[in-house]
Amino acid sequence: MQSSKLTQTLSFGLDIRTGSGDDLRTGCLEARRIRNETNRLDRQGGEWDDIKSVVVDNATHVKNTSQLIVDKALGELETYHDNKNDGWGRPDPYIDEMYPMVMNHREGYRLFPEDNGTVRFRITATRGTHVKGELRGSPDHFDRLQTAFNDEEWRVGTAEVIHKHTEWQLHVTVTHKNHRVASKNDADMRDSIDYGTRMNRRLHSLPFAALQEMVSYKSAWVRIPSDEVDPAYTSQRCPRTECQHTERANRHKKRFKCQQCEFQDHSDRKAAVCVVQNWFEEQETENVPSLETLPRVKKVRRAASGAGGGPDSHGALFASGVDRHGTSAQGETQAREELKTVASGVQD
Repeated sequence: MQSSKLTQTLSFGLDIRTGSGDDLRTGCLEARRIRNETNRLDRQGGEWDDIKSVVVDNATHVKNTSQLIVDKALGELETYHDNKNDGWGRPDPYIDEMYPMVMNHREGYRLFPEDNGTVRFRITATRGTHVKGELRGSPDHFDRLQTAFNDEEWRVGTAEVIHKHTEWQLHVTVTHKNHRVASKNDADMRDSIDYGTRMNRRLHSLPFAALQEMVSYKSAWVRIPSDEVDPAYTSQRCPRTECQHTERANRHKKRFKCQQCEFQDHSDRKAAVCVVQNWFEEQETENVPSLETLPRVKKVRRAASGAGGGPDSHGALFASGVDRHGTSAQGETQAREELKTVASGVQD
């Protein structure tokens, strides 16, 4: 059973057979120490590459898991630095609560599907300490996990170990791999960058031609086609099909508000939708799907996004992600059917 979400998070309880919850607790406490240490070194003005190297070298997790936890902590700090001029506070240290372990499949954790439909797990709680057992969860989530194991269009990604509702849980991300990447011509991207002094400096240093080439290369590597799209007026145009009003005044820094229909959204997210619309208009086989509103947005915790961007649900809500629904088509029309499903399923 496939869903049109690019990435889904599946929640499972852990029926532990080898090791114990205390081992997982030790791992999450070490993750908390890593997170707090990353925050402390950033407060002291350390460079992020140096912070990552120092923290990972001193961690008791396997190296890959330590790197993912640091990336998660740096994601929180990135959000803070981008928004501190708007009054956002620095992330508070974790004191009493635990911090999730973030792991890559086949590295920090591994899942073993059985012929009888059960799925065994092995989690490396800390270096040399393994917790093993079986997953518990809803039939729907097990069906989606089996699809990720058996369908080459899907893959099992990162997972997070958290303690929630008095039980240990594993939140596993599964990702659909074959989706088209539509990218705009980046020649004028530097002119529109305004994400705070620190992030602006980092983004201005990017060689955008090389970045676009690398995105296309990475897409091709996993068999995702990519196209270059003319971005003219995508930052100024209202994405609603019945409006399409285009005016410079529609955009003010990170906020887009249509002066005609008063539709509002984050300016970059809205522009990305318009880039996709431009791509559809360049195709000659079918009409552009109608879009009255953007896909419904649900808030997820930015701090909970691992390297693969998979959200969890263990804490407060800060950032936003697109909640997408429907069934994907196969073959070359998959991306088109994907957006059609989104467009027809959105709520006013």
